[in-house]
Amino acid sequence: MAEESKFTLDKIQQWMQGALLDPYNTNEKDIGDLICPSKRMEAHQHLAIYQRSYVARLRECMSKQFGTLAYALGANLFQQFTDQYLQMYPSQSYTLHDLGEKFPRYLEETRPDRDLEEKEDWPDFLIELASFEYHIQIIFDAEDSTKYSPANINRPDENLKLVPLLHLFEFRFPVNQYFQSYKRGESPELPFEQASWCVIYRNNFQVAIHGISYWQYRFLKEFHKSGDIGGSIGKIALESGRSQDEVYSYWGEWKELWVGKGLICLGMED
Repeated sequence: MAEESKFTLDKIQQWMQGALLDPYNTNEKDIGDLICPSKRMEAHQHLAIYQRSYVARLRECMSKQFGTLAYALGANLFQQFTDQYLQMYPSQSYTLHDLGEKFPRYLEETRPDRDLEEKEDWPDFLIELASFEYHIQIIFDAEDSTKYSPANINRPDENLKLVPLLHLFEFRFPVNQYFQSYKRGESPELPFEQASWCVIYRNNFQVAIHGISYWQYRFLKEFHKSGDIGGSIGKIALESGRSQDEVYSYWGEWKELWVGKGLICLGMED
């Protein structure tokens, strides 16, 4: 009876997950107790089939979610990071959609200069790139029941809204430029530090990524938070030291650009 109580369903699930992700630390006796052999294979050989295929599937999923990061690190180093990450943060979901959610955190927690007063720049770039690629996937896969219509530049400002699925980025490095260069089939070098800003959004099931200026970023951030164009113009005028008329003239240019690109929409309803 004591032997039967050793393996509850929860313990079997935990053991199986550990065995799949870390085969070198799997207890041989437990394998024999939990997995039946067959005429052609021993218990550990049956388990090895699942270990190889499961880890390979997770690696494939990570390389798709973080393709540009895999290029930046190189295939071998990226796989080492992936394997360590999967051990530290094993999947807790029935779907692989969220597999890379904690990858930027893992890169921050395991950076080689974490405890040093003077830090290297390249880990910061990799962490920013990982966060960027993960959010692209989030925007692409997100469910959205909000109804809205295309806008046009002749509509009053009070009728205009930002599309509901968007994310704004402020980077220390030119992350979007690096990402776009790789997607064009180029072979970009790791960049030097250079502040950049970017918006990712989805309109009509199409994901768009655009680099923006600092003041465009600040305006969109305020507009996204408040939904008030006039109030956002006033706040940007105060921050920048420019007159509201000057900022309003900038808004006229941005409005035409963002309406044309589908970042601004009309008449959103629940």
